[in-house]
Amino acid sequence: MDPESTPQQKAAKVTWWLAHGEELRTRDIARKTGLSICGAYEMMVSLSLVLPIYLEDHTWRVLDCRESESD
Repeated sequence: MDPESTPQQKAAKVTWWLAHGEELRTRDIARKTGLSICGAYEMMVSLSLVLPIYLEDHTWRVLDCRESESD
């Protein structure tokens, strides 16, 4: 990713990857965006406040909302 990308552009790219089925470790996000591991983690925590994403086994995933609707 272009190192001159804004934080919003980096967050949008990660959101796009997750929305299209990628499951990413924080270190993968850091590498793909040019952020530090701490910066990538902080960005993902911030995104998880407004998006249905979660961290499990060191991997960021999208919550499958269809599962909770059937309960």
